[in-house]
Amino acid sequence: MTDQMINELIAASTAVNTSKRSFCTWVFQERNYETNLLKNIVRKHFDAPEDVFTTRSRKLELVIVRGVFVYLARAFNLASCKRLGQIMGRDHTTIINAEKQAEVFFASFPEVNKKADEIAAEFIIKTNCIK
Repeated sequence: MTDQMINELIAASTAVNTSKRSFCTWVFQERNYETNLLKNIVRKHFDAPEDVFTTRSRKLELVIVRGVFVYLARAFNLASCKRLGQIMGRDHTTIINAEKQAEVFFASFPEVNKKADEIAAEFIIKTNCIK
């Protein structure tokens, strides 16, 4: 193998790694955009304060908003429990619990279930895709 062939292989390998990194960066940015979009839609539908996702409050109204957001983010596969925990300033186990709580809220409060359906429909329309 000549030096020229080795240099060409190195150049090709670098190009592949760069394009792979660019794609991964694009996917990450797209997921962040979609997660933020979902947060804004949820906040708008529940008329919740801006810090609803990071506040430590246990008020039922705020817990429901956070639960719906987590449930829909997981349903649309926007982020892992760990990533959602980072976004909301919580542990991944709290996110798992919030997702389970949301299912209880849907069964207990029909209006929450209806709002979650409206949020999901608006999110699908705004992202132009069904996941």
